[in-house]
Amino acid sequence: MDYPIRDYPAEIPDKLRKGKVLVHNDVTKGITPDRKQATRGFRFWIDDPSERLQECGCGWAPHLPKHYRVKRAKAPAHRKPRP
Repeated sequence: MDYPIRDYPAEIPDKLRKGKVLVHNDVTKGITPDRKQATRGFRFWIDDPSERLQECGCGWAPHLPKHYRVKRAKAPAHRKPRP
């Protein structure tokens, strides 16, 4: 399986190359615009757009027009067995 090469910058970039997006993981509790890399499980990286990402409106990186986060996995639907 081929894994994408991700760029984990030390600081939030001022701008991105064409065709690239800024992404953070789904750790969003206590997120602030100045949140640093690897603080309390928070990670961000530069990646290619994909279906596994969704636009995020948390307020982090406000100087960029958009940023994304990893989609949360849906919890499995548990059904009670029929009697």
